[in-house]
Amino acid sequence: MPEPTMTCRSIACDNEFPRRTLRCPKCMAYGVQHLYKYRKFSERTLDILRKKQLYFPTAEKLNDPFEFEFALTSDRINGLPIDRESMAAAKQSMKQYGVLALGEDPSVVLMWSHYADEHKGLCLGFTRTDTNELGEYDKSYPVIYSAALPTFTPEQLTDPQHVGKALTTKADYWSYEQEWRMISREGGNAIEFPGDLTSVTFGFRMPDAQRKQVIAILGDSVDYFVTKMHATMYRLDVEPIANVGNA
Repeated sequence: MPEPTMTCRSIACDNEFPRRTLRCPKCMAYGVQHLYKYRKFSERTLDILRKKQLYFPTAEKLNDPFEFEFALTSDRINGLPIDRESMAAAKQSMKQYGVLALGEDPSVVLMWSHYADEHKGLCLGFTRTDTNELGEYDKSYPVIYSAALPTFTPEQLTDPQHVGKALTTKADYWSYEQEWRMISREGGNAIEFPGDLTSVTFGFRMPDAQRKQVIAILGDSVDYFVTKMHATMYRLDVEPIANVGNA
C-alpha cells in the first residue's frame, strides 16, 4: 500500500511529496501544518488543557475492531507451520500499543457528531513545526485507507516498514476522519502536547458557560473559533471569535 502523498499547495509549485513531510522539498511551502483533536466537554478535557497532556489509549480500546489487523500470504514461515496461538499472542501484544489519533480538518460534521458530543464539545488545534514531534517525519503518520487488510509475507513480520503499515492502515469507510496518528509502545499513558496548541474551536451547541471555563484556563494563548451551520449547504463553517470575553 503506497504512502499517502500530496501535491504542493503553492501556486508556483506542483511538486508531489509524502503527506507526512512538513514542507515541500522543492519550494519549502508548508504541507499539512495543523492537526486537530475532537473532544467532548468534560472534566477530563479541562484537565488535558491544564496539564497540557494528551492520552494514548491502547489500540484494543479504540472503536475500530480491525485496529492493527493484517493478513499473511502464507501460514508457513521458513517451511514450518506458523503457530496460531503465538500469532494471536503477538497480535494481542501489538494491540497494547498506544495510539494518539488526530485529524486534518476542524469542520467535519461526522467528527463533531461522533467525538465531540454531537457538537457540544470542542476541537483542539495543534501546529506542526520543525521543532516538535508532530512535525517530525518519523513521529506522526497520516493513516492509509484501504478496502483490504495490509498483507505481507510471514518473513516480513520482523520488518518495521511492513509492521508500521499494519499500525497505520484502516478501512476506507473511515476515510472521512482524515486521521493522523502517533504510536507509543506503551498504551494507557499521557504525554506532553506533541505540538503547540494554537487554536480551540467550539461546537455551535456548546453552552456559553462551558466555553468560558475553557477560556479561563487558556486565556489569550490560543485563537478561538466557533462552528456555524451553513445556510444553504450541508457543511459547517469555522468562524473566528473576535472578542473571547463575549464567547
